[in-house]
Amino acid sequence: MNKKDLKERDVAEFLLMNPNFFKSNPDVLNALEITHNSEGTVSLVQKQVENLRNDYNSTLENLAQFLENAKENERIFSLTKKITLALLEQENITDLIGELEKRFINDFGASVCKVLFFGGEINKLPKGRVVGKDLAIKSLGELIKPNQIYSGPIDVDSKAKKFLFGNKESIKECVLVSLKTKSVTTILMLGSEANEKYSAEKDSLFLEFISDVASSLIDRHNN
Repeated sequence: MNKKDLKERDVAEFLLMNPNFFKSNPDVLNALEITHNSEGTVSLVQKQVENLRNDYNSTLENLAQFLENAKENERIFSLTKKITLALLEQENITDLIGELEKRFINDFGASVCKVLFFGGEINKLPKGRVVGKDLAIKSLGELIKPNQIYSGPIDVDSKAKKFLFGNKESIKECVLVSLKTKSVTTILMLGSEANEKYSAEKDSLFLEFISDVASSLIDRHNN
């Protein structure tokens, strides 16, 4: 075949049909060069080494991120277990709510934590934690929905902000959980003075679990 008649397609087809060609002809492989955007012309072997190095570094970064996530999940699991056992030890709603709020602040880093009740029997509920249902609905609006969690920023001038946190202007984000209590309507609120602590993208599985435990215990003590 004349050199001029040799086409790229012919070379590609030959190499595909003869996958061991470079193994049998290593000198050809070492002589091959390709164009590199930042380094000019480099050999194919050099490019392969570079690709392997990049893949290795990428794998290390992914592994480091995986280990970091695993460590954080382990920490959260341990704290969730701790708060669950502590809640089970409480003998009445007042102590239960006090323990829940304390744990979220001390262990989970919330700037503010408070449980509010409305729309149910209030004789056994802690003083200062019972609010009018109409006021709560009017103030919270779309932020709170049955069996759902709101997590994200809160407008400093909003009715919800003033209702939940009063004049505490340092609160920038919040979490609102409508507990699954049957005997009384209950909300759990968390406030953060830091940005990006509470966001819709973060996993809320542990919070849902703690909320379910608290809901069950509140109903038990309120019967």
